[in-house]
Amino acid sequence: MQSIQDVMPKIKPNDAVNQLLQQVVSQPLVQKFIEANPGISKEQVTLALPVLLDYLKYHGVFLNDDDDTSHLVPGMSARLTFDGMVEIELFPSEAYRQEMIVKKFIEHMHVPENLLKAEFKDWTTDQVKNTPAVLQTSILLNNINESKGHTGLYIYGTYGVGKTHLLGAIAHNLFEKRIPSMIVFWPELIREIKQDFSQAGSIVDRLKYVDVLMIDDIGAEMQSSFSRDEILLPILNHRMNHKKLTFFTSNLSMDELRTHFTYTQRGDKEPLKAERIMERIRSLATPVQFTGENQRNK
Repeated sequence: MQSIQDVMPKIKPNDAVNQLLQQVVSQPLVQKFIEANPGISKEQVTLALPVLLDYLKYHGVFLNDDDDTSHLVPGMSARLTFDGMVEIELFPSEAYRQEMIVKKFIEHMHVPENLLKAEFKDWTTDQVKNTPAVLQTSILLNNINESKGHTGLYIYGTYGVGKTHLLGAIAHNLFEKRIPSMIVFWPELIREIKQDFSQAGSIVDRLKYVDVLMIDDIGAEMQSSFSRDEILLPILNHRMNHKKLTFFTSNLSMDELRTHFTYTQRGDKEPLKAERIMERIRSLATPVQFTGENQRNK
């Protein structure tokens, strides 16, 4: 078997390249590659220095304070190959594959990516016991093995207590059961649709049919007859009729939400249309208050 010393060039005084090359071939990952390829020569190793440096970077090894990764392909890992010359071969990393699996089961619109990493273990046992919304959600999910036939939750409370984070934990829990879900930040979605009405139909259909829907911050949108009657109502109506699991978060109680839906942007009062919405929300979800400190100020 070829040793590391056999392929290491003799180091010349003040020869920075050879100094760096010695560092590279001393790395266990590179040693393993050289030992597995006995036909590799000193010259070939020297010529492959840039390739070897990139290979090490893909594996989180940075030499001489060179931490530039701008040229690396995100989500990829690397292996070395040798067929007369040393080359690098990229393939999806395990972390990237897991991320793609998560994204297959958790869709999200207008919510941050890091929300998908939320889990129930983010709360201590005492916090769960003392936070009815988290406890009730945890109990509900423990009894869910499929997305139909269950009543969701209408989680309401003041700003910043962790309502949206709880939705992320719900999505992660459902992912572990391989139940698809979608989290939607409602105010931004309504703004998006109003900017381009042509996409309204396709968006409404997506929210109708997804196994589990989580509508975040309902009641914070600019109220209008269009968003209430042409966007929200068809979604809720379909989900109610087909018993599809639905969660909501809001800064408003259900009574306050009814008031929100009663008045249009022009100031018109439409209590019957508001009640149509509330009837469906009550059918889909049980209200539970989320109390606690504002986590955004910590």
